[in-house]
Amino acid sequence: MKNLPATAQVAAQQGQYLADCFNRMEECEKNPEGPLRFRGSGRHRFHPFRYKHFGQFAPLGGEQAAAQLPGDWVSIGRSTQWLWYSVYAR
Repeated sequence: MKNLPATAQVAAQQGQYLADCFNRMEECEKNPEGPLRFRGSGRHRFHPFRYKHFGQFAPLGGEQAAAQLPGDWVSIGRSTQWLWYSVYAR
């Protein structure tokens, strides 16, 4: 088992993965014949969970923020704070 960061991003992806697994198991219970790939002894085998990192933001105060995004892209400053607002503001 691989250690993953204790962040909401990881938890949200794990929750979605588990929901998909439970839904697939329920579908197999309702339809025992199911698709070919689920028939037989291995019908409840699932692909292992894979975490996809979408980046992270950290507010620095003074209307500034730092961002680390996929591809080793790093940004710090006011423009990053506005990027943070565009992602998280509702």
